[in-house]
Amino acid sequence: MSAFILPFNHSLTSIVLYLTVTILLGWTALLLWSGFGSIFKDFFSKYDKSFRLIMSLLLLYSSITIFL
Repeated sequence: MSAFILPFNHSLTSIVLYLTVTILLGWTALLLWSGFGSIFKDFFSKYDKSFRLIMSLLLLYSSITIFL
């Protein structure tokens, strides 16, 4: 906040508005993260071995492309 808002806006209403938007976006992101996590938990537990295999192959592929 000190780097983005305070040098440009010195009014209290701008700071309160910025804090309100930041808090609302943060809570929304937290709720979406936990909601999708609970949905995907069932999916990942059902396809655990194939998911781990695909993710490990993608990790291996990305590490190879970094070094090439």
